[in-house]
Amino acid sequence: MAEDSEPTFLVDMSNRPIFVLIRGRANFHNCSPLKRFFQKMLEDGIVDFRLDFTDCLGMDSTFLGILAGAAIDASRVNPAGEIQLTGLTDRNLDLVKNLGLHRIATLIEESLVDDAQNSGDVVGLETEKQSEAQQKEMLIDAHEDLGKIDKSNQSKFQDLLTILKNEE
Repeated sequence: MAEDSEPTFLVDMSNRPIFVLIRGRANFHNCSPLKRFFQKMLEDGIVDFRLDFTDCLGMDSTFLGILAGAAIDASRVNPAGEIQLTGLTDRNLDLVKNLGLHRIATLIEESLVDDAQNSGDVVGLETEKQSEAQQKEMLIDAHEDLGKIDKSNQSKFQDLLTILKNEE
């Protein structure tokens, strides 16, 4: 279980797919480093990721939208990349399926959390402060990406997107 001082996202870049361990709660407060990490990796041509949720206590729609965006972007390169999700609890699996992420990410039952934690190559993604404008942009992008993967998500998040887009 993650403490407040520990990073939520641990990354092992020594193998492919790149392994990402999610610890504690993954939400709009702490997921901007993961979004930037995905963007940087995709820019560098690295498009295969395995995310392990064994130690994840919960997640919100913004975090899931960031995963959706990364999966969409990874699928557009040639050859197409892949986002794999493993170690999902029943509750987290329900969240993934309710928002349609299982359609664009591969669900895997086995977990590599012990191998990754013992590899010595795991580093935590540093959290950082976001401006209100950056956080608002991240929220909008994440929820729009959820709408791209499942049309029913558009109505689920329509009010939130309207409020965010109309804020000054």
